[in-house]
Amino acid sequence: MDPKCAGPGAAADLGRGVANEMANDYLSANGSGNKPTPSESDNLPSVKPKEQDRLDVQHAGMLLLRGGKLVVAPLEKEPENVLDVATGTGIWALEYAREHPNSQVIGTDLSAIQPDPAAPNCTFIKDDAEDPWEFGDIRFDYIHLRFVVTCFDNHHGVLSQAFNHLEPGGWIE
Repeated sequence: MDPKCAGPGAAADLGRGVANEMANDYLSANGSGNKPTPSESDNLPSVKPKEQDRLDVQHAGMLLLRGGKLVVAPLEKEPENVLDVATGTGIWALEYAREHPNSQVIGTDLSAIQPDPAAPNCTFIKDDAEDPWEFGDIRFDYIHLRFVVTCFDNHHGVLSQAFNHLEPGGWIE
């Protein structure tokens, strides 16, 4: 299908097709529909360059939809501590860290595919958001999650942990 000639809904159809193909590839390679263990996470679709490109295109699309804004929550002050859950390629966390040098940004993901941050206020951690969060006394002023509907088996548990690690008056977006 030529995207220039496609009618409304064609992009969604194409996206569903790519997602289904990737899911089938993963299931064929790993033999189950269960979330991979940390030792299996190097086989996740997100490790593949084509998938990383797709994640970065998704990010660019969100910036277009949001008028170039990384955050739409009405933050009253610059957050001190920011968490990006399921950071993927880390592009959102890196851009946020560069735009907000006084914020400490942590990106977590099952796959350690993020580049060396080159931003002193940005750190990436290989972590499963469904496991107990171990950030010590750190409370986050802003927690970012995006396109995570298919990431978790227990969405309620992840969001409960997010609220438990949120600074009073903080935002989850």
